[in-house]
Amino acid sequence: MVPAAQAQERIVDATIELLRSTPFKDVTSKKIADATGLAVPTIHRNFGSMNGLFTHVAMVLLLRASDRGAELALLDPEVALRARMFDSDFMLRAKLVAWLIGEGVEPSLFHTPSMRSDVMPLFQEHIHIKDERIASAWLSLMLLIAEGYAIFAEAHKFTEQETTDGLALLAELRSRMPQVEKDIHWD
Repeated sequence: MVPAAQAQERIVDATIELLRSTPFKDVTSKKIADATGLAVPTIHRNFGSMNGLFTHVAMVLLLRASDRGAELALLDPEVALRARMFDSDFMLRAKLVAWLIGEGVEPSLFHTPSMRSDVMPLFQEHIHIKDERIASAWLSLMLLIAEGYAIFAEAHKFTEQETTDGLALLAELRSRMPQVEKDIHWD
């Protein structure tokens, strides 16, 4: 008998390792059970279904990447953006979420408003923006760009120079956000 918390941790860790090395569709409860030494029903008892497990894994990956990103954001927001875009947990999560949505999982399951509200004050401070609406729009764009990069970069075969240039352009646009805030005057 393995305590539930320990079983869940083993299942999540094994699932993440399998997702890194195996096509998502081939990550089965049997493979996870074999990797953990646990019975298949243990997975379903703890997560309800494979989609339940994958949804939980997506949250774990986000939390891990966010913890690392928050530490970096205190030093330099541009370094944090670059690190987030190339963070293996963030990239795996973005690919997993896209796949799960394609498999019919409800997209709203991946919405994390509390994480966003936790980040907003620090983010506003770093981009020197007082208007929360503008900061929120910028954060939304950055998140979409980072997730899009994680999902489609391989398909587009971006060179390191193209990636560096894109990040430099984003950094320049970010530096102009205080002027944008003055020019837009959103109410």
